[in-house]
Amino acid sequence: MIKPTMMILALALAVGCSSKPNSDAEQAEAAEPTAQQPTTERQVRQRSEPAPVAREAARPEATTGVNPATQLPRLRGELSSDGFGLDMPIDGSSPESFLQSLELIAAESSQEQYQRFEQALVYLRRSEAAYSDLQIMYSSLDGLTPTEVIERFERHLRERVRR
Repeated sequence: MIKPTMMILALALAVGCSSKPNSDAEQAEAAEPTAQQPTTERQVRQRSEPAPVAREAARPEATTGVNPATQLPRLRGELSSDGFGLDMPIDGSSPESFLQSLELIAAESSQEQYQRFEQALVYLRRSEAAYSDLQIMYSSLDGLTPTEVIERFERHLRERVRR
């Protein structure tokens, strides 16, 4: 029973896969150059980089005039509910990179989340004598997440209460 079925399937496959076009229309279609087919180019955008127009419209309070080398940027969280901004790593390699990191973190955080993070940054800057130079502070926070900065802030507070 299996042998006749296999033979029928093989025959159907051989007939269906013939390489000769059956009609003149198929022959003409096969002879046409493929350049007439529309080509679509794919534009790739990084997920973390919204379009410039959307960025300006979404964040009119952004601190474009702040020099991050001399003062901490003041931003606000942009989400209405908690986001994943506090899990993003901070880039403290330069003041400009630090500012860009804070902007990305603010864009992916709620106002409450970002306010806790900003409170931790301000406290750590004022409590650490070495942080009078912001570049030292930025480099010490490089690679940490805002959650880790908040934990460091809370640890400082607990130690201060113990004294």
